[in-house]
Amino acid sequence: MGLSEGGFSQTPPTAYSVNHSAHSDHQILWGTYETMAAASDMDFAPSPLPSHDDCPSSDHTTTVRVLVTVAAYFMLLLHVLGSLRRLSSHGLLHTIVAGAYTLSFPLVSYTIGRMQSSDWYFDDFAIWAVFLLLLLSNTDSLTACRLNDIDNWKSIYVKHLFKGFLMVYVVLRIYGGRKMPYLAPLSAILLVVVLKWYVMIASMRMVSKSYLCKNTKVVAEYMKHKDNNLPFDPVTMEGYRYMVAGEIRCLKRPAAGGKPWYKQDDSCLKVTTVEQIWQCRGSLLLHDQRGKLLKDLCLSMALSKMLSRRFAGFELSEAELEKTHDFVFKGLLAGDKPHQRAFRVVEEELVFVHDLYYTRYSYLDRKGRFFALCLPVIMFALCSWLTCLLAMDRHHRVPVTIFITVVMAFLEAYQLYLYIASGWFKVALVRSYVATPFLQKSGCFLETITGLLLRFKGYRPWKRRLGQYCILRDLGRKSRVRNCLHYATLFLVDKTKKGRRNSVRLSENVKKAVVDSLLRSNGRLTNGVASLQNNGVHGNLSWYGMLLLPTGRR
Repeated sequence: MGLSEGGFSQTPPTAYSVNHSAHSDHQILWGTYETMAAASDMDFAPSPLPSHDDCPSSDHTTTVRVLVTVAAYFMLLLHVLGSLRRLSSHGLLHTIVAGAYTLSFPLVSYTIGRMQSSDWYFDDFAIWAVFLLLLLSNTDSLTACRLNDIDNWKSIYVKHLFKGFLMVYVVLRIYGGRKMPYLAPLSAILLVVVLKWYVMIASMRMVSKSYLCKNTKVVAEYMKHKDNNLPFDPVTMEGYRYMVAGEIRCLKRPAAGGKPWYKQDDSCLKVTTVEQIWQCRGSLLLHDQRGKLLKDLCLSMALSKMLSRRFAGFELSEAELEKTHDFVFKGLLAGDKPHQRAFRVVEEELVFVHDLYYTRYSYLDRKGRFFALCLPVIMFALCSWLTCLLAMDRHHRVPVTIFITVVMAFLEAYQLYLYIASGWFKVALVRSYVATPFLQKSGCFLETITGLLLRFKGYRPWKRRLGQYCILRDLGRKSRVRNCLHYATLFLVDKTKKGRRNSVRLSENVKKAVVDSLLRSNGRLTNGVASLQNNGVHGNLSWYGMLLLPTGRR
């Protein structure tokens, strides 16, 4: 099957080419028949020539080209909007991301099926097929849209395997024994795609219900046996060995002399703690405001592990200790403008928890401090290489192929920037800086490079807006239109949220009032009852709420 000038393995049918070819073949066969009839007086009738209508063919190249272009836009949406999900709670943004994420699986299956069933094809089909597989696994900032997706990681794993084998079958069917163009870059890209698949599946498995308890148990045991009985100072953080990173080393450490890992010497565990970071004398972590921000970022990482323990159902052994109380009221909330520091630490803490479940950053960080940089850098280099090869071979190139490779290279660079600007990378740099005394020498070139990398800034951690609910006005009211849409769309549209109003920006005054109230309470929280009692409305609110509630709900 030879290649024509259009880059097809078989020339697409046109009315002129088919009819002209059929007419020429008919003349040749008819001449052959007349010669044979003249040589032998036998009266043979010529066999009817099959017409174009009798041999139908399928040309899906246009359909495939459109679908591949749609897939490119899907990838753009997943990368750009997926990284904004934490920043904005707007329903449209989350719907678009969830829709693109959900539709990417059938889109890839259908497009590869169109490639397989087409009788005409471009040589660029192989590039398009690899790109489609990249759509399923390329977004590091988007591992799952919902928590339910995480526990279905086995199903997603099987789907990826099936689509991978289908893609290989389609490519082998298209090229057969011929040499596939751009074999070297495509093979390398396909290898990286497989690695990205593995990272995605492993990230989901790590936070699934069956594995989360195993990973979180290490932190719980460490806090119970290593941290609680030490002398402490909430100002210098001496004695606060809250684990920032290193639990994977504890998990893999074998028992020595019958002793579990948490009863072994601390120097053997290679765990990074808050105490170590606060006691570091390197210039990057001292004196200036940036050093304080980096220390607080590491503190947020340690506190996020506390939340993970709560989610996994483990007891917080340090919750009732005087040491923990002093950390909050004499450390975190001490100094000028404590409300700013407290909210900043909590914001970053929630970012780490969010990324643990919905991104791959936590898994990449566990496998190596800078492992997450490798795949985007390699993929960017490979996509750039492939783009250059395509640009040099302009003859018979399909424009959409150049567009796809440029999009892939851009998105890999974008992913690389997002990770470098994230808290995960900054914590990894600080950990390396603390563990390597050579980097702490003033004027060291590597210290300068580390300082420059720590200056990268990403998106804001959260929207920083406060949701509002008017309990009394809308208590008991229902939106029948929205509830009808909820059932008509098979639960795609959520039910109305009674009393919900537009959110407002969280002002500095509100932050200050919250922290001042916490300081006055000295840690004795009453879930808002004390506030209502202090304002003299607790009894009135309880009576009015009971009055408005339907009889069956009182």
